[in-house]
Amino acid sequence: MPDGSIPDHSRDILFMQQALIQARHAWTLGEVPVGAVVVCEGEVIASGCNHPIGTHDPTAHAEIRALRAAAEILGNYRLPGCELYVTLEPCVMCAGAMMHARLARVIYGATDSKTGACGSVLNLFEQERLNHHTEVTGGVLADECGELLRVFFAERRRAAQLKRQAGTANSWGQLFEDGWAGRSRLLLMFRISIFSDSDGIVLRLYSTISTVQEESLPCRSPKSTISISGTTLRVILPILRFFWSSVSACRLYRGLQHFARDWWTAVFT
Repeated sequence: MPDGSIPDHSRDILFMQQALIQARHAWTLGEVPVGAVVVCEGEVIASGCNHPIGTHDPTAHAEIRALRAAAEILGNYRLPGCELYVTLEPCVMCAGAMMHARLARVIYGATDSKTGACGSVLNLFEQERLNHHTEVTGGVLADECGELLRVFFAERRRAAQLKRQAGTANSWGQLFEDGWAGRSRLLLMFRISIFSDSDGIVLRLYSTISTVQEESLPCRSPKSTISISGTTLRVILPILRFFWSSVSACRLYRGLQHFARDWWTAVFT
């Protein structure tokens, strides 16, 4: 392990690299990749990675877990003379724990513009009214630490987007999996009964969108009744057909073409 004869900057890099190993371990656990190590007399005595999701513990940040392990090893809740290296700027909770532990020094990598308590949002370590002050050094391997977080969140966003797209594709795929079946299910989704009476043409809407997701697709009682003259329908139908063909794929368009042809035949022939 490195000792005190190694220059401070090189020493900081070596220990931060070990914190990065812990951060990558957090990633494998499905956690935000943040890692920390506690150094005493030039040696790493404890380490920790971010693990609040898996442990169901909101306090299980990398810094807290490393501090707990170090305190257990040294048999003391105070850690005088110890240093803590962490890949991300500590939050308020972790900064408070570091001050209670009486750490000699805190070294972090990337800044945190949302929750950083070492200067990004506020700086607890500069509060003169607090009874202990710890030396803070930031920006050690900041690019590497920040890139790890950026890649992690980019992959998480991509996975969420693919999941949403897959869900949408499955919904439409089930509705339009083939030509006629797609049309039939569409008509069940918007089941319309058309017939003539003394006032013209009467349309009745029987079903709802939720019908599509059911195992069986029962015919429901009318939800609403709209009376429209035949002349009005001649104007409305092409508009509806154009609208649906422009927002949907070719199968939906073909289904509506069949529907329009059958409707025209049923009403005007």
